Amino acid sequence: MAPWITPAITVALFGCLIVAIRNLRREVREDIREVRKDLAEVRDKLSRLEGYIAGRDARADDPPPAAAG
Repeated sequence: MAPWITPAITVALFGCLIVAIRNLRREVREDIREVRKDLAEVRDKLSRLEGYIAGRDARADDPPPAAAG
C-alpha cells in the first residue's frame, strides 16, 4: 500500500466524523429549542392554574353574603 493512503483514509474518516458531529449538534440544539418552548408553555399553564387556585381560595375565605330579607 502506498505510504500516503493510510493518512488520506484517516483524514477522510475524521472529516466524516466532524460532519456527523456538527449535524448531531444542530439536531440537539433544535431539540433543546423545542423542549424550552414546551417548558415555557407548561410554566404558563402552571402560572394560570396557580392564579385560579389563589383566586378560588380567596373566594372561599370570604364570608358568604348575608341573606337579604
